[in-house]
Amino acid sequence: MTTKDDIKANGYFKKQKNLIMIMELIMIVRLVLILTLNLQVFYIQNAFR
Repeated sequence: MTTKDDIKANGYFKKQKNLIMIMELIMIVRLVLILTLNLQVFYIQNAFR
């Protein structure tokens, strides 16, 4: 038997999962941006040498 509290808990956990997924996506995007920026700086430095 599922009570209203169980349904509320399930909804809460789903929201938490979504939040965690979004946080992970943001972290990955930030890492990619940092890596690409570093690569660009590296190439520019080598080009001017």
